[in-house]
Amino acid sequence: SMNTEQKIHQLPERLAEMKPLSDEEGEDDQPLSKEEQQVTTEMIEKWANQLQKTQPTLNSIRHVLRSFGLAVQSAYGGADVSADTDDKTKKKKKKQLKTDAIDDPESFNAIVRVCLKQLLPAIYRFLRIKLVTTSKLKPETSTNWKYIEQIMKKYLFNFTRLISMINVSSTLNILLRHVRSLIPFVIILPNTRQALVKKMYLDYLKNCKFTLPTTLPLINFIQRSLVELYSLDPTVTYQHGFVFLRQLAVHLRTATQNKKPENIQRVYNWQFVHALGLWTSVIGVLYNNKEKLIQQLVHPLPELIVGTIRLVPTARYYPLRFHCVRLLIKLAQLTPVFVSDGLMDQFYELVVNYLVHYTHHVTFPELVYPLILKCI
Repeated sequence: SMNTEQKIHQLPERLAEMKPLSDEEGEDDQPLSKEEQQVTTEMIEKWANQLQKTQPTLNSIRHVLRSFGLAVQSAYGGADVSADTDDKTKKKKKKQLKTDAIDDPESFNAIVRVCLKQLLPAIYRFLRIKLVTTSKLKPETSTNWKYIEQIMKKYLFNFTRLISMINVSSTLNILLRHVRSLIPFVIILPNTRQALVKKMYLDYLKNCKFTLPTTLPLINFIQRSLVELYSLDPTVTYQHGFVFLRQLAVHLRTATQNKKPENIQRVYNWQFVHALGLWTSVIGVLYNNKEKLIQQLVHPLPELIVGTIRLVPTARYYPLRFHCVRLLIKLAQLTPVFVSDGLMDQFYELVVNYLVHYTHHVTFPELVYPLILKCI
């Protein structure tokens, strides 16, 4: 895992004239030189130095992005060669991977730190775009964008892989913050947008599996990041929402029809509850933004939440049911959907079921009296 506490090298800025670019220089299918294949921390430091120039060169950016790709591929278990149908090409790539791999932890950490701290400012200087608020940055407006479009696409795919491999909360937090700064590039590269947002959703569920007071802040942060990403493209959001809400509905229907413990367990767990929570936030936010496509998802969501509440109406699952009631309240606040009658029914049912359990207990009067005062 990365040592996030290690400081970045403080390198001096150097001025350099930017050479005119030819179309050939912009291609990303050039073979790696012998020097590039043997990545060392000294080389990474040299590239980091070049990135800090007022006008960084295309080659320095390409060196860093390619080395980052090699580092992630090494950690991920090798390059993805499944797309190659030619056996000779596969063998050649597998053979090349042995010489190109970055297995040294120090080099791996170094190249990741350079990408997190120095890459994007250098890219914006290369594109000659002033670094302002992230939401207003448009890389595609630069005449130099065509030279780095393909390598940036690969960088986003590799960064998505890196996120999926990290389990340390503090490190994952840093990586997700970097994703926010990558949003301008995610917007203009549709293929990477689809892959990144779907991957982040699945990783969100994976991190929700064990919810504790210590992990809840991270889960909430990931949820807010996902809501922000889903707000960028309602079409992609609708596609994902349709698919993932349908998956939740299938689990709920299976558990309703056949209440085997394993079927109920697929619904009554933290991942299911946090999934409902995410889509409540996403649909609520986009509904307020007057996205008509998202309005089609509003009806099935409360049906899912109410179905989850009613699945196993026993005292054991009161906390889960209260989480669901809160989601219904939030949905009612964010959208004009009327769910108040259902909420009151659920509330009274929960209260009655709770009190029944303590009818013969010495504390029953103390429990009933405040509730009567509140409900009058």
